[in-house]
Amino acid sequence: MSGSFSPNPSFDSLEGNQFKIESFTLLQAEWRTLLDATLDAMVVLDSNGGFLDGNDAACDLFCCSRTELLQASINSVTEPGFDFLDIQQKLKDQGRIRGSFCIIRQEREIREVHYTITDQATGNYHILALQDISQLKQAQTTIKQLQKTLQDQEERHRQELKSLQSQLKATQQLLSRLRTEQAEATVPSEPDCLQQISRHIPGVIYQFRMRPDGSYHFPYASEGIRETHGVSPEAVRDDAGVVFAMIHPEDLARMDESIHTSRDKGIPWYCEYRIIKNEGQIVWLLGQATPQGLADGSTIWYGYIRDITRQKELESHQRRLLAILESTSDFIGTADASGKILYLNQVWKQLYGDEKLPKHLGETCASWVSELILKEAFPEARRLGVWRGKTAIRTPDGEEIPVEQVIMHHTAQSQEEEYFSTIIRDIRDRSTKELELQRLTRQLKEAQALGHVGNWSFDIAEQEMTWSDEVFRIFGMHPSQGEPTFEEHVQQFHPDDMTQFLQYTNEAKTGIPQDFDIRIVRPSGDIAYVNIRVQVEFNESHPVRLFGVVIDITQRKQIEDELRDEEAQTRALLNAIPDMMFRYSREAVFLDYKPSRDVAEFQDPKDFIGKNISDIFPESFATVVKGIINETFETGEPQIFEYKLPVPGMDQHFEARFVKATDTEVLSLIRDISDRKRAEQERQELLVRTQILNSISLKIRKSLNLDTILESTVTAISDELKVSFCCFGWSCVDEDGEYWQVFTECKVPDVPSFLGRYKLEYFQKVYSALRDNQPYLIGSINTCDDLSIKQLFENSPIQSYCTIPVQTMAGRLGGFHLGYTHEIPEWDQDDIWLLQEIANQVAIAIQQADLYREAQSKSEELSRAYRQLQDTQIQLLQAEKNVQFRTIGGRNCP
Repeated sequence: MSGSFSPNPSFDSLEGNQFKIESFTLLQAEWRTLLDATLDAMVVLDSNGGFLDGNDAACDLFCCSRTELLQASINSVTEPGFDFLDIQQKLKDQGRIRGSFCIIRQEREIREVHYTITDQATGNYHILALQDISQLKQAQTTIKQLQKTLQDQEERHRQELKSLQSQLKATQQLLSRLRTEQAEATVPSEPDCLQQISRHIPGVIYQFRMRPDGSYHFPYASEGIRETHGVSPEAVRDDAGVVFAMIHPEDLARMDESIHTSRDKGIPWYCEYRIIKNEGQIVWLLGQATPQGLADGSTIWYGYIRDITRQKELESHQRRLLAILESTSDFIGTADASGKILYLNQVWKQLYGDEKLPKHLGETCASWVSELILKEAFPEARRLGVWRGKTAIRTPDGEEIPVEQVIMHHTAQSQEEEYFSTIIRDIRDRSTKELELQRLTRQLKEAQALGHVGNWSFDIAEQEMTWSDEVFRIFGMHPSQGEPTFEEHVQQFHPDDMTQFLQYTNEAKTGIPQDFDIRIVRPSGDIAYVNIRVQVEFNESHPVRLFGVVIDITQRKQIEDELRDEEAQTRALLNAIPDMMFRYSREAVFLDYKPSRDVAEFQDPKDFIGKNISDIFPESFATVVKGIINETFETGEPQIFEYKLPVPGMDQHFEARFVKATDTEVLSLIRDISDRKRAEQERQELLVRTQILNSISLKIRKSLNLDTILESTVTAISDELKVSFCCFGWSCVDEDGEYWQVFTECKVPDVPSFLGRYKLEYFQKVYSALRDNQPYLIGSINTCDDLSIKQLFENSPIQSYCTIPVQTMAGRLGGFHLGYTHEIPEWDQDDIWLLQEIANQVAIAIQQADLYREAQSKSEELSRAYRQLQDTQIQLLQAEKNVQFRTIGGRNCP
């Protein structure tokens, strides 16, 4: 694969771009985990389109190793015409661009991808996300082919129904003739001829009689009743109860009403209904009969019943396919060869509205498009099966919308009726360069479509083969390798098919043209399917050369396999969903179950499948689920239900999503959301603790008075944590030694006061924890080993206790003491964290209060000194005045 990547310039030649590589390397560690975790392919590009990094999904998409990827650029792996520099210029203006292009993988395999590219201006790099949509397009083609198959089957069933109705009419005419030969009040017997006829008619031919007393019986029923109902004609001859017991409970009332309506009004009886056989199998039946009143007051019906279960299944399957067509964002429709529109999906209705919905092809597009489709697209689709091209559709306002269009040809079962289906995609949002890229891509696809057919020849005399380039591609080789010898060519076929190939070749050498499908094995080990057509060239009636074409039909074979494996693939898809899944009936009966790899089974499925939810879960829970199931059926909208169930050690939370699957079933997806619930609870608890801490901190900061701070804190702790008592004390020293002074408290009424002095030598464990700045916790005072605490609370209702130390930067040691009047297994760590944070806030507040008190004291000292200085200045001034006065007085003396 590395040969398909063109290397980037060396880093030395990037000059100024080297800074870009270094800056991305710094970013790489931050985003590496995100790149590897995403399921979509993601790559990082430099300003020239070179790959700087990519996740594993990108390496898988490009079929290369990470080393090979980093040596390539985006232009080297895309189809010709893609220019990253043009994209980069638009990124500077828009910041993000979405679109699609085709990439070239190993062996020239083409994959179409959707992309989203984002400009990272600060890092001078771009992030490109890619999503492979090739399989999606293949699936759309598969859906169309499946729809055709269903329509053909439906047509075949209509023809069969018409034939059966004709047979029924002939049988009724025969019964009518037989009735005229018997007494009017006598129940007709079974003529031998009627039995012979009934054996060749699928279903049941019968006579059904309602006696005057309202009871039922079948005077005559053909042998077909054994297959439809699993009972013999003799079992219902005198009493029809066994047949009516099989009728589905939901259809019984409607069935009975239709019989009475037919009798009372004398009109033919017609009813579609279900029966439940002994093995639990539900079968759909269609009954038709003509009533006749008898002289004894009874009524007899002559009719026919047949199994329509398969028809009902096809109708249900067709409804599901129609739902897919109606939900797609593409324009989808069908038309006959004249251009008359047969079907348009919901996207067309949104564009035109229901009232102005087009009836003919010409109403949806301009004349040049209509002519192109009728004269070129339809003939090519009829010849090759499919046509692709670019056209335009016209809005009600006359605006032409450029589109990509795929037209496929279909024929009905009779091979006489034909119609065409189309898938149209709006491409208005593409830029000029993208349109150019699409034009080049289409040309490449057309060349490859032609390339699926390669020509070859084989010289019988010289034993030499000649291949076109496409034959090399089909067999997984390169033209530069040269044609293999005939013996080597035989080895290229599947081992199980080699003998068959040699047989076809030998028959061709005798002059018989050949056309056959066969398997080949490519050098990579992949198995492919090809169709080989062989013609013979003669020289004087002797074959001298074989020539023909080889067509790669692998995709067609894969689609056929996919259709056969559809049910298995659906089951595999369900198994891939991590959620637990249940199927419920309308009555909330468990019909099926798929386990989850993330949630352990609570019960063996055999214990609840077929049972009502009320038999498994408590009635309160079952009632809620039944209500949700009913609401799902009534509204048709998904319903979400969260609940919890007890499991050993904890309560586990679940989320259930109910969706309507059919008219009789609901699908429930169960997901374990316990981790999410626990995270939400922890987040809420953290928010509450933060709010409490902020509230207490606010109260502390409102005052610089130490007593007020401690009283406010003790009261706040008591109020917020709902403790039975809370107090604060200081470590103090006097001539008698060190003691503990408790001077403020808050408590409930029945708890005695703990204000006062306590000798610390009696409380060594508490004091040691305080000095070590560690909380001291006791969940049960009665069972603890601290005798001093037991004695302290001996006459108190306090049963649990803790101490939270408070140490200031100035070395002061204090602490909060808390307790409950009940025992607790252990103190909540979140509460302890909160108390420690409060203690830190109090320590800071105490430090501030001490500083404030010290500053206030020094301020008073400065005020006293200032007043003394003022008094001294006044005395000096007064003394100076007295001296001057005496001096002046001395001069004036005689």
